[in-house]
Amino acid sequence: MKRYYANDCLLVAVLGMALLVTGLAQGKTEHARQVTIIQDMAPVGLAYGQTLRISVVNPLPPAAPGEDGRQFKMLFAPLILDGQGRVIARRDEITLDPGEFHSFNFNRAEMPSPGEAGTGRLQVRGEIQRRFFPGIVSRFSAGSSNTVVELVDNRTGQTQAAALLRSEDTGSSRQCQAQAIGLADGQSLRVSVANTAADRGSQPLLARIRLDDAGANLIARSGELLIPPGEFRSYDFPRSALPLTGEAGTGRVQMKATVFVAIDNNIDTSDATLELMDSSTGRTAGLYIPAVQKVRTIGIPNS
Repeated sequence: MKRYYANDCLLVAVLGMALLVTGLAQGKTEHARQVTIIQDMAPVGLAYGQTLRISVVNPLPPAAPGEDGRQFKMLFAPLILDGQGRVIARRDEITLDPGEFHSFNFNRAEMPSPGEAGTGRLQVRGEIQRRFFPGIVSRFSAGSSNTVVELVDNRTGQTQAAALLRSEDTGSSRQCQAQAIGLADGQSLRVSVANTAADRGSQPLLARIRLDDAGANLIARSGELLIPPGEFRSYDFPRSALPLTGEAGTGRVQMKATVFVAIDNNIDTSDATLELMDSSTGRTAGLYIPAVQKVRTIGIPNS
């Protein structure tokens, strides 16, 4: 009896292992069938007392009768990088059903970097990984971000506004022009440019920034910024450094900022951000970016 019992236990264990291996193999196959894309965010500054909130949406419609509802789910996982491309914060992957959304919060106080001298401001950018089944890709644009980025005041819950940059191709370079921007006393304009090239062996980007008045006269310009793949660089224009009297009573200067980026082999891997920030506290008062500027595919489904 003992021998039979031992044999039965061995048989159950073998069957259990077989089912486990089969389940793992099926899971790996399902994972391999999925497309993975990375949404690259442009750089943004985060000060103490603020939280960076990234909200993502599954834009797909519900599954029709008879369709596999599992294929309409999307998986999202964000991470935050510093100027040298190092990961300083991340969140676990979450699954969203069609029409659902989720917000990921990154509090400045929870990030280990000391930030900038005097203010503790931390310039960061994000990447959002999204996974889904390729069979439903025709039902939405893979390039659509369905993503909102907010800077939230921890005490009041108030959110800073966001606006878009316009992009124009100019031969071997890309030119991003913002709407007219006003800079007042006590403020600085920060321009950040990221090189989102996935291949670390790619050539660095070359960027420069120019400020002009309403008559297209030069106010100020940066030197040439050399940006290795996966990194970003920022350049500040303090109001106190601009050689203009400005508007009567306030000293406000209205200007146009233009970002020029050299493109290698006609492949544009640049993201640009314009921020109005308080020079003493480092807090962003105005944000001029698309929430997600680039989308790149990193997973190709098996046939």
